[in-house]
Amino acid sequence: MKKSTRWMTAAAAAAILVGLVAAAASARPAASIQACALLPDTKSSTRYTLFDAPYLTAAFRKAGVSATVLNAHADPQKQKSQAQQCLAQGAKVILLDQLDPASGASITNLAVSGGAKVIDYDRSSSAARRRTTSRSTT
Repeated sequence: MKKSTRWMTAAAAAAILVGLVAAAASARPAASIQACALLPDTKSSTRYTLFDAPYLTAAFRKAGVSATVLNAHADPQKQKSQAQQCLAQGAKVILLDQLDPASGASITNLAVSGGAKVIDYDRSSSAARRRTTSRSTT
């Protein structure tokens, strides 16, 4: 009798453990990323759509880096929201082509406070560089 009770208890514990593991796995984000490229718009230059996005995507893939490339379509709030989304998905590096210095600084502060590194891309912000590197670049 004791042997069958132990077996039933072990089976029940195993079933509960399997359920908890399955629930935890489904609660995680579907895709986690290592890097995120935030492009500013499609109006100031067609290069963002025709060249930058596909080349960045190919380079990330070739390097084995899970990444996403997003375009803010000239909306600073959308770009900040995209940065928040990237950080929530686990991005540790944000490649940022800011729309303007104020929104760029806001995104940089958000990323740095979340433990991510920011690389200014194309439209460089000296204030952002100072917050993301330990050595002065100016």
